[in-house]
Order: sequence, then C-alpha cells, then structure tokens
Amino acid sequence: MDNRPNPMGRKRPILETVRNMTIIFFALSAIAALYNFALAARVLIMAVVMFVIYICMFLSKKKNTESKEKETEESQ
Repeated sequence: MDNRPNPMGRKRPILETVRNMTIIFFALSAIAALYNFALAARVLIMAVVMFVIYICMFLSKKKNTESKEKETEESQ
C-alpha cells in the first residue's frame, strides 16, 4: 500500500483505502457480469473477501477506540 501523504497533507487511513478497494471490486464484478459470468464470480469472491477484511478492521478499530476511552475515563 502507498502510505505517502496525499496532497491534502495527511496520510490516508488504511481503513479508508480498504473500503475504497472493496467498493471498486464490487463495481468491477458488476461490470464483469455483463461480459463473462465466470470472471464476475471470481471478482465477486474477491470483493466479499475484501468486505470481510474491512469489517474485521473496522470492528478492531472500534474496539481499540472504546478501550482507550475507558482507560481515559478511569484515569480521571
């Protein structure tokens, strides 16, 4: 993955990148379905795998955020 700063001056979060790739794979699957069903099935499988990865990363980030908030509340 390219982790260089984007033109806006901030690093693009990996979660945002995975989400965008998932959307692209679903779009490619829809386009491939017009031409070749076997190809569309393979791209759809990749899209589903990317979606599962995105969900796992999202839940992991949410869990980490909640635990940090809990630690902050306990320290105050």
